[in-house]
Amino acid sequence: MNRLWATVLILLSLAVSCASADDPLAGTSWALAQMGPVSDLQEVSGDLPLTIEFLDDGRMKGSTGCNSYAGEYEIRSPSSLAVAFQITEAGCSTQEMFGREHEFKNILPVADMFVLEGTRLTIGTQDRQRLVFTRQGNGA
Repeated sequence: MNRLWATVLILLSLAVSCASADDPLAGTSWALAQMGPVSDLQEVSGDLPLTIEFLDDGRMKGSTGCNSYAGEYEIRSPSSLAVAFQITEAGCSTQEMFGREHEFKNILPVADMFVLEGTRLTIGTQDRQRLVFTRQGNGA
């Protein structure tokens, strides 16, 4: 009986590690550095960073500097993803922060691709809008 449980635990561990291997974003945290159309990416500034964290179970969460958001993401291929999230609706303290949050909320829900290059993550849309993040912390 103990041997059966040991086998089950080993198989579950392998399944979890395989799932993580298929998801290069799992367990990573990022801060937005640039956003906008590919032809005119703008640096993102401000005291409150816009962040995104990809959890190990297909969930994501983050902050826009004004509001927090949470949802789910799915890696569909090595460079394709889909996201769905909900965001709180508190006000922003400045018009600049409101504009930054508004643009982010318009890009992320329609994002369908990503490129992960070292400490840089680019999330984009078919109409060439981009969110460019830099890795935070030690993450995976």
